[in-house]
Amino acid sequence: RFLLTLATVAGLLLAGCQADIYLHYPRGSNNRLNETSAARTNANRLFDSQNNNRGGYNVGEFGAKQFDEKYFYGSGGASRLSVEWTMQHGCRDGRQGCRVVVQAMCQPLAGAGLDTLRNGNSTQTQGFQAAAKPLDETVDSFLARKAASATAQRGLHEPFEWYDACNARERNRGLFTADQRLRGGSAIYTRQNPAGTRRGYECPEERDYYPYWHPTPWLDVAVLTDNLAECPALVAASAAPTHACVRTFAADSGRRLWAVPENNEFDCAKNGGRFVAFYPYLEVASAIDNEAACSARGYRWAVPHRHRLSSLQPACLVPPPPLDCRLAPTTRDNHLGDKLGGGPVAYDWQLPNFPSGDAQRCVLRLRYNLTSSDSEQLIRQNPLVQPGLQLAVNSNQVGRVFQDRSHVFQLHRVPVPVASNLHHVGVRGKRGNIVQVYPAVEYDFTPTRLSARVGDHLFLQWSGSNSHNNGAPAGDGQAGDDGAGAGGTDRSNLAEAGHANDNLPLPWEASGFLTDGAGRVVWAWHDQLDGLAPRDFGLALASAGYYRCFAAAACGADSEEAKTPLDPELNTAPASFPGLLIRLDRAGQFKFICTRNNNFSNRSHKWLLTVTD
Repeated sequence: RFLLTLATVAGLLLAGCQADIYLHYPRGSNNRLNETSAARTNANRLFDSQNNNRGGYNVGEFGAKQFDEKYFYGSGGASRLSVEWTMQHGCRDGRQGCRVVVQAMCQPLAGAGLDTLRNGNSTQTQGFQAAAKPLDETVDSFLARKAASATAQRGLHEPFEWYDACNARERNRGLFTADQRLRGGSAIYTRQNPAGTRRGYECPEERDYYPYWHPTPWLDVAVLTDNLAECPALVAASAAPTHACVRTFAADSGRRLWAVPENNEFDCAKNGGRFVAFYPYLEVASAIDNEAACSARGYRWAVPHRHRLSSLQPACLVPPPPLDCRLAPTTRDNHLGDKLGGGPVAYDWQLPNFPSGDAQRCVLRLRYNLTSSDSEQLIRQNPLVQPGLQLAVNSNQVGRVFQDRSHVFQLHRVPVPVASNLHHVGVRGKRGNIVQVYPAVEYDFTPTRLSARVGDHLFLQWSGSNSHNNGAPAGDGQAGDDGAGAGGTDRSNLAEAGHANDNLPLPWEASGFLTDGAGRVVWAWHDQLDGLAPRDFGLALASAGYYRCFAAAACGADSEEAKTPLDPELNTAPASFPGLLIRLDRAGQFKFICTRNNNFSNRSHKWLLTVTD
């Protein structure tokens, strides 16, 4: 029913040559966690990136704990997050076909036990133990096998059940494999992964192909392509149901068995399974318990695809926003840099609205592919062509998929009424000079130039780490962490400047953003507004959250009056700033710098905000 022919796959295959992609905001991990080395420790920790070992950023920290960046949804306008990345071989420059696929995976913040999305505290990969006889497995034996494989201390994106199903399911035999000899018949074996190597609980077949023909835990956000003609088909495929063969555990007919070998309707029915259609959904509207009420809300009554011991009972599913398919930014080959015309390569993600209002724990995923116009039948390992010339062709890399993912972040309903657009502003980059951090980037605000309207809101927040020492092993690059302050530490702050060329901040009395009401704080991470003046919020931004106010009478031990003085280079400030929500009440142009990282002729850490009526 779904088996793709070679001709069909040619249009759907996520394929490419050596072409790394690095996510810079939100902070892309490239499988890093908290390494003090320039090179990551474990390239197989969570997913298969196929990027250089030096890429990525460490997980954020706030005091002794990890810090999840938070973004707000539910404003009356659009809640926007600028997703920024670089990709090595560009797009739309005429040398290749290309596609960037943006996806997210979310779950309620309350958590899901071993299935909770997490960064973990260890760089080791989750374990996996396959069932000896999957179809004879009971619920108890499955839970014991899962408990023996997965641990709460290690990072997790896709759940155990997802890989368990992939490991058991027959691979799609209609896919192009070139001259690669795949070492097995399940979906963990692909042309790019012929040995079936496991990375986290990612399914290699799903990783390498888009759109995928079975239900997945990922929700489509956007496809950026060089060919708009493919958009109608991609948008339709994103919203359409996908199918999986469903069986239940032995002696338990109500709960789903994941390790099922059949990958098509014929074999599924022949062996006693049900080939079930699963629709993509944003969340389950758990308060609605019947089809009529569900349909009246514009939702869908169907069986949810949940990766846990779930029943096969239908529920009311909230549909996700439609796939945003658009032209990719133009970037050049052999280059990790900005787009044509300047500015970062970016996608403006309009965050989804969860009708429940529940906070969510999420991960963002980018996949990047290049396609070649060469005939697939001619792709062989390093072939010779007339007159005796050898080509540099690796048949498991033409084509090839690269990816990066964020660390875990959170989505929350905006805590105060916001009727306008909401813009998220943060910090990208890590400690070191341009050579030491490559292929990551140096510090900058993101977006570096923001245009907004009077009445819009800003959420200012950033994340940093205390372990960006960039030491040995440094892989194929330079070690070192040049910069101000203590080695290995990320620190950022925000102070107003008089001109974009200035490298000295304005005195408070001469600043114009918070002082004269151009920006008005309507929410703060510490939940205190009463008794605080605009200058107190300016102090919080300048001190990276070390101080909350000036006077002890206003904020007690967190005041400048009561607290041990802040180190001038922010060493004693938190690595991350949890955030201020600011309403823009007056038009104007406002310039800001980071006092620690902005270092004239070495690096520029500045931000330009333009507010119009």
